[in-house]
Amino acid sequence: MTGAVHKAEVSPTIQAFAIDLLGEAGSLRELPTPRPGPEDTLIAVRVADVNPIDWKVRHGFKHIGNRFPLMLGQNAADLVVEVGPNVKGSAVGGAVYGSFWLAGTYADYVPASVRRPVERSAA
Repeated sequence: MTGAVHKAEVSPTIQAFAIDLLGEAGSLRELPTPRPGPEDTLIAVRVADVNPIDWKVRHGFKHIGNRFPLMLGQNAADLVVEVGPNVKGSAVGGAVYGSFWLAGTYADYVPASVRRPVERSAA
């Protein structure tokens, strides 16, 4: 159904690993659940990998400006729980994986551009 936002039950807050300053160790904290934009999906994260780019970003690689708290993590997999009104081809409940630059996959949920996630098999 194009033009409507479809979503599953999503908590208003998430647990996420984030930093407040470049170079700091970071911590697990409670933050508001990110919302997907009109062209995005929201993914419930069950699997996230540890990527060498994370420590580089933590130390200022690809300067990110004043975007703090900065949630770390680049790659994740699991289920789409919400889709924006302009999204076509992704549905709530769809299994996906992908690389999400500066999206913060060390969290319960991550917003993702529909150009990024790739559908995966349930196996």
